Amino acid sequence: MCQMRVVMDNEAGRENILDAATKLEVSAAGITLHAFFDPPRLIAGATIREIDFLEGLTVLAPQAGDGR
Repeated sequence: MCQMRVVMDNEAGRENILDAATKLEVSAAGITLHAFFDPPRLIAGATIREIDFLEGLTVLAPQAGDGR
């Protein structure tokens, strides 16, 4: 079973969002992350910047024009 670590790339560096994501859904509202034993979490206004399958890492970024 593979789980991914999810981080947000911003001006201050990389902020850890979730250590063991089991599912990631993309919608117009942003990115919804799922994990075992936790309710889904919406990261509003986010987009996927990079997925590193070898490292098990997904990097998110604010959408252009989001102002974050």
